[in-house]
Amino acid sequence: MPVRKLILSCVMALLLISAALPARAQTASVYIRFFESIDVTLTDRNFQIFAVFLESGERLTVVAYGLEEDVAPGLQLLDPLGSIVAEDVNPTNAQGVFFQTDAQVTGMYTFIVSRQTEGQGFLRVMAFEGDPLIEDQTLLDTLDPLAPSRAFIIGSLPEDAVNVSVDVLEPDDETHILPEVFASRGRPQQLGPINERTTAIPEGELRSWSNDDLIEFFTLSIRPFPEIVPTASTIRGAFKPLQQLFDVTEYLILIGDGGPIEEVNRNICLAGGFEVVAVVPTPQATSIWWWTKPRSAAFR
Repeated sequence: MPVRKLILSCVMALLLISAALPARAQTASVYIRFFESIDVTLTDRNFQIFAVFLESGERLTVVAYGLEEDVAPGLQLLDPLGSIVAEDVNPTNAQGVFFQTDAQVTGMYTFIVSRQTEGQGFLRVMAFEGDPLIEDQTLLDTLDPLAPSRAFIIGSLPEDAVNVSVDVLEPDDETHILPEVFASRGRPQQLGPINERTTAIPEGELRSWSNDDLIEFFTLSIRPFPEIVPTASTIRGAFKPLQQLFDVTEYLILIGDGGPIEEVNRNICLAGGFEVVAVVPTPQATSIWWWTKPRSAAFR
């Protein structure tokens, strides 16, 4: 099939998905990579749509937090036909909500993050592929001040506590200017402690936790800047962190006793053999498409 026709077929598929959404969900989708964290600003509307491609049997976990005390989020997941297959409507107005589900069919899924409380709100969204990490392993990842923050889910085994550490690697080139690194561990319904979100990992030290609580999983957020709650003067459309001119930082996540180093490989949504590499999050959204290889595992 000619590339032009293939692009057109991908765009038509997305239009069909949009048409299948409820009337209140008619807005532009934002595509999200697995194991990333995105902050969104909800001002003149009380929801934002995200899209992700799932294969049959693939497990998806989505967590959303309110970044202010009076902001309570809600979540809904729609399958490729527009039917609701998972949700957390947050009847108690908790700070965080989540769902975890296995895809029944292969296709483009959309999840709606909404603001359950009055007034404008600022929300943090995380998407994860597969089960929480509990095995002994060591993950190598990068942190870029101009890219979304990193996020992971770590399992909790009360009978055998899972220890987790974050270790920032020193660069080979001493001229590199590295950002400070902030790592915090949160619960499914609660953000990490404010001191972890605002205090950088000291140079040459680890930040460690022990998952010894009766909780299914914890979230791990890793950011190249301290926690900053946006204000009403924030530019409409998205909350963008301070973009400082630092080099990319490498760090390790050590789970349990560690293991052979595995590099984190974030997949972005794929549709019809094309990779969506950018979407303008406005009602006049424009997608950019590139030819790409088939989806691979989250870690290689």
